[in-house]
Order: sequence, then structure tokens, then C-alpha cells
Amino acid sequence: MKREDIISQLECILGAVLCYSDLKDEILEITDGSGRIGLFIKHFVKRLIILSQKGKNAISCGYKLFERIDSELYSMIFLEDELNIRILYAFLPNGEPVLLMAFYERSGKRHTDYTIPKTIAMQRLNEIKEGQKNG
Repeated sequence: MKREDIISQLECILGAVLCYSDLKDEILEITDGSGRIGLFIKHFVKRLIILSQKGKNAISCGYKLFERIDSELYSMIFLEDELNIRILYAFLPNGEPVLLMAFYERSGKRHTDYTIPKTIAMQRLNEIKEGQKNG
């Protein structure tokens, strides 16, 4: 798949959901050269459909694709074919999901350490909320 096609597909997908402006670049950086971007996009679309249909209940409907991290943050999990990517997201007061950041989780860990990603995601969430307040 050509890089331009990948970027176009990601922009189309991300245009359908509220997300932080750096998310596309983070996904591209993580998947660049992996040969798995097509697989990632396929699974990403499926997860976004589940998230849009189930909202906060996506974590409790039998899918191991979503997890709650704390009172505000959630994680979308990609483990297919060694992708091992996480996308952190939250919900705005109106219930709309917002994708905040993507990162690669190194293999071999039993539990993901969300300490640094949580801090970044919360800063981004607060920035988005503040932007919505100010119009």
C-alpha cells in the first residue's frame, strides 16, 4: 500500500471521529515500515464501529479490545499479528468519544504501563475540553 493511500485512508477514518490532531502522525510513526498498516486500518475501523455503537459499554460487552484505565481514560487495544498498539480515548460530557493518543507497547510485558501515556492523554483531553468551551 502506498504511503499516500495510507494517509488518505487514515484521514478518512479519523475524519469520522473526534480525535487529537497528533493522532494520525502517531499511528503513522508506529506502523511505518511494519508492513501491517493495512491490517491495522482494518481492525481500527472495526473497533471504531464497536465504540460508536456501544460507547462506554464497549469495555463490558465481551470484547478484550477495550479496557478502562481510570475514571476518565480508556484504551483501545490492538494485538493482532504483533501490532501491540494502544489508542487512549475518553468521553466528552455529551458522551462523544475522543481519541487522544496512540503508542506502541513493547512486547513481553504482562501489564501495560500507562503512566506517561495517561499524563499526555489527560493534557490533550483538557485541551480539547477547553477548546470546546472557547468555541
